[in-house]
Amino acid sequence: MKLYDSTIKKSLELAGSQLTPLSQSSSWKNLDEKVFIFPADSAVELGASDKDSSYLIAYTTDENLVNKDEILLRGKDIKDLKGDEPFARIAILLIDDSKHQDEQKIYRFLRDIEYKRYKVNPDGYMIRVNTNQLREGARVSKDAVKKGISFAHVGKILQDAYKKDENVKAVKQIFITDPSFDFKTFEGVAKLNEGITVTLDHILKNLKMDCNTCSFKDICDTIEGMRDIHKREDYEF
Repeated sequence: MKLYDSTIKKSLELAGSQLTPLSQSSSWKNLDEKVFIFPADSAVELGASDKDSSYLIAYTTDENLVNKDEILLRGKDIKDLKGDEPFARIAILLIDDSKHQDEQKIYRFLRDIEYKRYKVNPDGYMIRVNTNQLREGARVSKDAVKKGISFAHVGKILQDAYKKDENVKAVKQIFITDPSFDFKTFEGVAKLNEGITVTLDHILKNLKMDCNTCSFKDICDTIEGMRDIHKREDYEF
């Protein structure tokens, strides 16, 4: 799968090289159900501002982009944050797509992996997602901060959720709280990334389309491999 490689490369470029590796050993509890945290009980609001809150999840078969599980941080960890803070999260999944050569199933396969995050409820960390605007943030309770919650704990729970799918071979996650991060450019990359998935779904529904008037034409013209899928010829996802 090469469809997302360009947005992955741009995201990694924006994240930069000054990233702190975090532990992948965690026993932090993942609750069975989401628990609401009231504002009065909150210590940190991640991504509280729409202009400083985005997420991206992308998939690849290129081990040069991700070849092992990693949890990385740019900026301060939760214990050093307070009040409203900017937030972004990048998740890059190395996948084995050999069992998903049926093109009609590839979209469902990708969405099923993405939706696994809705089963993630770290104790004291209330994830908030707006898929329409590609926003992801979280409210962290005072109690969780006192107990030592960190992005390592959150990242490990997310990693375990993604890897419940046997086709996910490795997960690289980058948590970003650095206010100097280029959130505006990243938001554009995230929108293009989501557009790839939506366009893929549009193509695979066997809809009769006029490429000259299709609203997804720019993505097909930009993303390597998209036109191959459109032509229904031999292609590499």
